[in-house]
Amino acid sequence: SVLDENLETLDNEIKWSKVKPPEFEPDVKSVGNPIMDLSAQLELIKLGLAKKQCRIVSFAISHNGSIPLDGVHEGYHALSHHNEQKEKMDELAIIETYVAEQLAKFVHDLEKLKILDDTIVLIAGNMGDPSRHTMQDMSVILAGGGFKHQKIVNCKDKGRSVHTLANLYVSLLHQAGLKDIDSFAGVAGHMDDILT
Repeated sequence: SVLDENLETLDNEIKWSKVKPPEFEPDVKSVGNPIMDLSAQLELIKLGLAKKQCRIVSFAISHNGSIPLDGVHEGYHALSHHNEQKEKMDELAIIETYVAEQLAKFVHDLEKLKILDDTIVLIAGNMGDPSRHTMQDMSVILAGGGFKHQKIVNCKDKGRSVHTLANLYVSLLHQAGLKDIDSFAGVAGHMDDILT
């Protein structure tokens, strides 16, 4: 019953409130730039997961200012509106390569700590093509969580969407144990047959 579930949740909260948090000194330094601070931010997230101080993390990388990387002369947002200009796309690739390297290190660190299989990591951009402000063809990386990995899933068939992000979110919820959910944001369906 709902009452039993609420009592169980309350009991778990009381037990957790009595657990002494682990003591650790994170070796994290900020340089005041969200892109350049990415490794420090991911280190804090990793520590929170490893020390069981958090179970869910939502993290967005956002920065419109300058980024001190060799070969980059404009801010990320300005570069994302590249209009197919090679110079801007090259600069954007430098930033995105840096970000991808930091995210890859984060995933590998979770694997080394033996918590990746119990952690669902979803990495996505905010648009498929920011130059045109479209969500179509947005790349998404899924790691950990006990899913079947090491493959590329094309979510279109003959130009028609076969799987949406909503379908992916339903599968993430299923993998997290919420099997009764069959839709997300009004979109029914899942990708369980592909991912699990």
